[in-house]
Amino acid sequence: MPWSKTQLVVGLLGALAALASTVGVSSLGQDNVPLKWDGYLILRIRTDSGGLTAQQRAEVIQLRLQNLMEQQFAHEQEDIIGRIAVRRFGKEMTIGTPDHLIMTVTWADARACNSTVFWLAHYWRARLLEALIMATKTG
Repeated sequence: MPWSKTQLVVGLLGALAALASTVGVSSLGQDNVPLKWDGYLILRIRTDSGGLTAQQRAEVIQLRLQNLMEQQFAHEQEDIIGRIAVRRFGKEMTIGTPDHLIMTVTWADARACNSTVFWLAHYWRARLLEALIMATKTG
């Protein structure tokens, strides 16, 4: 019996949550800046990157999310949130739509979370989607 898309997404989110609970988190002496959307904790930025502190990275990501959600609400017929994907960018990964970068996941981010860049990018994407979908339902 084939699985529906919803069953696959729910299963993937459950598996990611289970993995997240087993992955130890080490701050490496870095900041531990929460990134929230509509009161929902999405992730924590623990490392500086691209000349930005962890705090500045969180602020930039927050602004990009705000811009993305404004686009989504202005174009309700389009599924902009549904186009959020993870893409390889050299040794790093990016999260965003084809025309809207949300964030870059670096090897330093992954190391701070005792993870791989690939796994962390997909986990953070899942957390972003969960928060943004909840916001569109309550927004």
